[in-house]
Amino acid sequence: MSFPEHWMTPDSFDYSNVYIDSGTGSARGIELFLQKKHAHNWNGTVAYSLSRSTHNNPRDPDAVLPTEYDYGHVLTLSGMYRFEFYKQQWYRDLPTWFRATIGGIVFGDESDLGVRFRYMGGRPYTPMTWDPETRRWVENTELHNSERYPPYSRLDVHWAHKFVFRRWSLSWYIEVQNVLNRKNVWFYNYQAGKPEPETVHQLALWPIGGLVIEF
Repeated sequence: MSFPEHWMTPDSFDYSNVYIDSGTGSARGIELFLQKKHAHNWNGTVAYSLSRSTHNNPRDPDAVLPTEYDYGHVLTLSGMYRFEFYKQQWYRDLPTWFRATIGGIVFGDESDLGVRFRYMGGRPYTPMTWDPETRRWVENTELHNSERYPPYSRLDVHWAHKFVFRRWSLSWYIEVQNVLNRKNVWFYNYQAGKPEPETVHQLALWPIGGLVIEF
């Protein structure tokens, strides 16, 4: 592994773009994956991993530190159920104009309802130290990856309709990402001249949609 040269100097104000190849690291973990293939109108997956990723401390080769990718727990759950309305007599009896307008918002020849949930443990980061004398942020190498961001989690919901014609099909979908509007932290922005860091979040609740035509 490579480390910035200034990590190995005693002065916290030192900074260098030079990297020195003098580090070692390791990663280990376990992973579980379960899949329910599409049958009886639904499918789903469960994926879980537990890992530990470390590298040596450039100041103390006998000590180890977590890497930037040491998330620990990672869990992903996804599932989808397909409604085959075209098999229902009541649906086939609906007027064509209704299915093409108001009914098309709620029903489709085939409609898919899917959900996806993801959780990740907080990743490590190196906090910076405010120096009141120089009014600047200093990268304290003694605190390398000593803090962690809050855990990340997100729930997405997907709703899609497909209309099948003789020689072509029309599909539309809407997906709402981060349904719970969780404020996941992306990073802390240490701005020059400001003694308090700014918290930068990832996208909040975010709806998207689309239209697909297949021939």
